[in-house]
Amino acid sequence: MSNAFLPVDKPTRPFWRTDPHPLDERRTTADLPPQSDIVIIGAGYAASGATGRNGGHLRPDLYGLIPTYIERHGIEAGAEVARFELAHMNAIKDVVAKENIDCDLNITRNMNVYLDEEGAVEAKKPLMRLWPRDCPSSTTSTILQRRTQRGCQGMSVLHSRHVVAIQICHGGAVNLQSSTPVTSVTSDAPDSHIVHTPRGAIRAKKVVRQKALLPYSYVIGIQQQHGGSYLISRPDGSIIVGGAHHTYKDDRKQWHNTVDDSTLIEPTKHYYDDYMQRTFKDWEDSGAYVKEIWTGIMGYSYDSAPHVGEIPSRPGQYICEGFNGHGMPVIYLSAKGLAQMIREGKKFEEVYLPRLFKTTPERLEAAQRAKRLASTTTLISNLITQNYLQHFLPAYRSRSPDVKYTVGDSSGWCYEDLGNYRFRGQLWEHDMFVPDPRPPWYMSYVYHHHDTRFPHIKCTMFYDIDGDNETLLRGELLALIRIMRGILRKRCFIEHNIAPVLLFSVMGHHARILQAHFDGNELVVQCSKLYSFEHEQDAPLDFFAQWFLSAPTGKTTPE
Repeated sequence: MSNAFLPVDKPTRPFWRTDPHPLDERRTTADLPPQSDIVIIGAGYAASGATGRNGGHLRPDLYGLIPTYIERHGIEAGAEVARFELAHMNAIKDVVAKENIDCDLNITRNMNVYLDEEGAVEAKKPLMRLWPRDCPSSTTSTILQRRTQRGCQGMSVLHSRHVVAIQICHGGAVNLQSSTPVTSVTSDAPDSHIVHTPRGAIRAKKVVRQKALLPYSYVIGIQQQHGGSYLISRPDGSIIVGGAHHTYKDDRKQWHNTVDDSTLIEPTKHYYDDYMQRTFKDWEDSGAYVKEIWTGIMGYSYDSAPHVGEIPSRPGQYICEGFNGHGMPVIYLSAKGLAQMIREGKKFEEVYLPRLFKTTPERLEAAQRAKRLASTTTLISNLITQNYLQHFLPAYRSRSPDVKYTVGDSSGWCYEDLGNYRFRGQLWEHDMFVPDPRPPWYMSYVYHHHDTRFPHIKCTMFYDIDGDNETLLRGELLALIRIMRGILRKRCFIEHNIAPVLLFSVMGHHARILQAHFDGNELVVQCSKLYSFEHEQDAPLDFFAQWFLSAPTGKTTPE
């Protein structure tokens, strides 16, 4: 494992880790034992990683990833995950009581609050589909009325737990070695693995990876709701607040493929300074302020589902990772199921785990394929936008190189989800999560105009296929139709009957432009020829750049 992905020194200190804990530097034995039956890389709840720097919220989320699972894999698969998350509340409560664990465990309710009516209505849809399947329980209620938060249109209430600083490490069979990073794992037999560290090596019959040690990162990007924050009230009157993804998500250099949590993400530093005052009624003169602030590292799997089970083509090695920043109501029972697989020799299907969590060759291959596509297509998109800035915006030449200059600065286009229509949730990596003989495709960049009088959309899609000038691809048509349906259903565009879409379709080292709109009777699609981007000096950068940042035009409302 590269040193670039090992923990850094002096990370930001979270609220619950203000005082050092004996486990921080705990080493059961002074030296590494030469061998062990099972070696677990990443100590989970005993470590000071994500579990020790999140909001401490054991909160099943039926409104975040569950709708995505339902859309991609069906209602039963989504309901499995929902029931699995809900089961964690009692499971954690029971283990805390049984083991007499010294931690903060508060049984309470939590609320999802939506600042627009459409968002509230959309959030309710998956809940209504889950209800007939005994998920969530009858204690869950949904309220649609105004509350004390400014602009609140909807609120859902669900039981949850707050649990902080769980540590279970006892018994003579456990040897804990803190501050011992693993640099690599090699194998010479299915039951013989060597775990390498700066302090020496240890041989193990089985290895469990609870950190992202698989080669080639298959993390693509954040797919959570943008602009959301979560809040937890503490018994002492303080409030834990987290989120602010929308302040930095467009600048991938700030967060992508980094494990440095010793510094804060720049745009988030002051986001919460007056958050309570500007968000809640009657808080204007509260004097609320930020007392402590910290950050942490989250691992996102390519298809938004955790990886649990034996690693394909690596017998004797197991994984329990990729929880997408949502591990609290998922990890405990996932680890329990994995332990049964290891100790009792059970198959994945014989333990209590959602089917979507199983790590498979197909899931890993889809992730690797997408990474290859993303590297090529990101290069093309960067060439197009950079060329536009250099050749068509004289002001760009006079600007300092370190000044951030985005698409939105110059053209009015922004890389944001539009209201409750989540472009990334609806189109991101579509059709690439299950084995499928059809060529996979996915959307990455989707822009809409700042001025909501314009229902125009621009987007870039990536296709793992060599196209030709004679064929319009299935993925291109699906993308156009899905975007148009989503836009024309928006309340702010209720008077429009045309939603123009400018689609940049990238296939390997080639790309073309499609312009499409619904004229009130049928879908009209115009398509350019395929252009080669294999050699930058010959690429049609000027042509693509002018189209990429062109202004919206054409009448979109009926006479």
